[in-house]
Amino acid sequence: MFSLSCIALFLLLLFFATSCSSSETSETLRKPVPLNVSFVVSPSAPKAEQPSTISVRVEQEGKPVNDADEVKFEVWKKGSEDHRMVQAVKTTDGTYTAQETFKASGTYCIMYHVTARDLHKMIKYEVSVQK
Repeated sequence: MFSLSCIALFLLLLFFATSCSSSETSETLRKPVPLNVSFVVSPSAPKAEQPSTISVRVEQEGKPVNDADEVKFEVWKKGSEDHRMVQAVKTTDGTYTAQETFKASGTYCIMYHVTARDLHKMIKYEVSVQK
């Protein structure tokens, strides 16, 4: 019914088809390189009713990320349900900042939200605000 050469050709084509699809699969399964984010509040001991600077430095593979899709800070007083989002702007190479004035003394939570290169990273920090 089938000749030996037809079967050999079929097996050869099948081998090439599966080898191509397996390399595509390994490409799509490759893990993305994580973002490294450094968080800073300045001054380190903020005072109520005085402006503070919140910033993050975003890197990937040791290089600054200057093309983040979005960087914002979620800010709320600990124990409060009232959260607000503060948009950050790129100020220097890989650094995104926002200004914040804390209304009262106490412990505040700040969570950064960084979206860049199809990745999203968020970590919460606590900051003690003095009178």
